[in-house]
This record gives sequence, structure tokens and C-alpha cells, in this order.
Amino acid sequence: MQGVTAGHVLGKSVLGSIRFSALELDVPVILIVGHTSCGAVTDATRILDTGEVPATT
Repeated sequence: MQGVTAGHVLGKSVLGSIRFSALELDVPVILIVGHTSCGAVTDATRILDTGEVPATT
């Protein structure tokens, strides 16, 4: 299974899709890529480091 999104901010629907993939579909790897100073990568790293999920819109 492969999903591709572009230009999204970390909102409830995006976060829900990631959670569903990991918890319900047993997706073993979720890869988040971005450009230099990409907010998505910054948020993903912060979540891994602190366990705190940023507020969603």
C-alpha cells in the first residue's frame, strides 16, 4: 500500500490517516519527507522527541 500527499499541513485528517495506517492496517513504516526547513518534518521529529502532538486545525 502506498499513499502520497503533498502540500498538506498537519491537520486532523492527515494525522488520522497516519494513525489509521499504523494501528489498523499494520503499516510497518511511515516515511515523511520534505524540503529543507519543512514544517512536516519538524513536527514529526518533535513528536518523536517529546511525544507531544501539535495542535491541529
